[in-house]
Amino acid sequence: MLHTPPFFEMTTALAARAGHGRFATISAANARSWQPWVNDCEVVPNGIDLSAWRPEGTPGEHAFWFGRLVPDKGAHLAIDAARRAGVPLRLAGHVADQELLQRTGCAPPG
Repeated sequence: MLHTPPFFEMTTALAARAGHGRFATISAANARSWQPWVNDCEVVPNGIDLSAWRPEGTPGEHAFWFGRLVPDKGAHLAIDAARRAGVPLRLAGHVADQELLQRTGCAPPG
């Protein structure tokens, strides 16, 4: 499963194994980005089961962002948007980049 955009270590490894293996990724855009190294990459959407994940609380009470807290996941964009909209934002996820939170003025609870 190619869950990230191409990066040097992966593209080098794939170039050495040209034509070998089956690959899937999370979006058509990500599949296109891997085309120089991978042929026929199947797209498997990175979806959620909406019957298991239901909104709770009062609509408009706050915005919510969930994911690994690293720059390429875009938490900083959610923070900026929430600040501009004047909406409280709750972040959840593994803090893989503590400096990201410091740069945005956010701090984990505790």
